[in-house]
Amino acid sequence: SEERYSEAVENLIILNQEDPNNHFVQFNLGYCYLYLNELDKAKMYFLKIVDAESEDKQAVYYNLACISFREKEHLSGLNYLEEAFKLGYSDFEWLLEDSDMDPIKNDPRFTNLIDKYFSENNILAKKYLEEGVSLFESEKYNKAIKSFNKAIKYGQKATIVNKLILADS
Repeated sequence: SEERYSEAVENLIILNQEDPNNHFVQFNLGYCYLYLNELDKAKMYFLKIVDAESEDKQAVYYNLACISFREKEHLSGLNYLEEAFKLGYSDFEWLLEDSDMDPIKNDPRFTNLIDKYFSENNILAKKYLEEGVSLFESEKYNKAIKSFNKAIKYGQKATIVNKLILADS
């Protein structure tokens, strides 16, 4: 409810004053303000962390896209959305349900982005990649190899290599 988000904002502002470089707090302030439709404040907090090293960067760009679409800044929103996709945003189901996307769902630029980043092949590749990583971590190496080979088949060779390198470090 709005009341709970307003209460959260009050607490997060105090935390932000105590630690003005806390990206987690800033992200949550941005999210709360987005929920409350205080778009200028939401945008301010998201932009503060857009250049920071953050695991939430894809979500930051996604939320900046939502703000832009609400403000009817479609080109800016599409640019933010593409950046979110480049960084790995992959919640395709939510993307299609999210009412913030309604103003551009029929825009050819939006559908081109969807085709580029969420084609059936990419979705299948990510599925097999995640399955392969899980099997690998469970020491089921032969099954993992089969899943990785399916992921490669669907065009995710670079992603697989990166995940394996990260898993070793």
